[in-house]
Amino acid sequence: MRVDIINKKEDIVPLRLAGKTVVVIDVLRATSTMVAAFENGCREVIAVSTPEEALALKKQLGAEGVLGGERKKQKLPGFDFGNSPREYTLEKVNNKILIFTTTNGTILINSCIHGQETLIASFRNAVSVVGSLRNKEEVLLACAGTRGTFSLEDNLLAGYLSLLISRKYHDSLLSEGCKSAIKLYKLLEKDITGILEKTPHGHGLAVLGLEKDIGYCLEKNKVTIVPRVKTRAFYPRVQL
Repeated sequence: MRVDIINKKEDIVPLRLAGKTVVVIDVLRATSTMVAAFENGCREVIAVSTPEEALALKKQLGAEGVLGGERKKQKLPGFDFGNSPREYTLEKVNNKILIFTTTNGTILINSCIHGQETLIASFRNAVSVVGSLRNKEEVLLACAGTRGTFSLEDNLLAGYLSLLISRKYHDSLLSEGCKSAIKLYKLLEKDITGILEKTPHGHGLAVLGLEKDIGYCLEKNKVTIVPRVKTRAFYPRVQL
């Protein structure tokens, strides 16, 4: 197994994804929120790039669809949810189709549809994601990044996943980027929450009263589910 990493969505070259298993990472908060939605009974997530597309799909789906997403970390007008994973409770999303749009994560998913397989990763399902990589030949850890730049929390999850891969699959070949991510993860793992609370992204969440999202998104291996893109026509449709 060959494993590589990209640190922001802008570095994705869709036509180079053929034959690769792409692991999508947007820790704060899109992929963590999608995992939470499925944990609480969500039937499907349709990942769209714009709020306008989301609103149009909602008209088609009617009551079985719910709208979730954000711009500038805040819930969009007319939407049922923002991008806080703690909003997506069993009572609100069980058996629903979530139409989801975020600043970085859902755009990344749409960029990755040329991969052989696309998996949704968070700290909360990391071990299960790695377990699903058995017999894969080419794996790309695709970090969303933030505003076109390196995102610490995404790189830390990529490092954690790389570490787990190296321990589980002894024949895996990690790129230098993956090895660097492992080193960074090991350096910071004892206080990741405290460190991320001080980053611009973490501070921005705290200003909005969403600081509890950080700790939630950094909880490790709380669920065994692995959402993945099952249908790619028109929009990526993510299911279990």
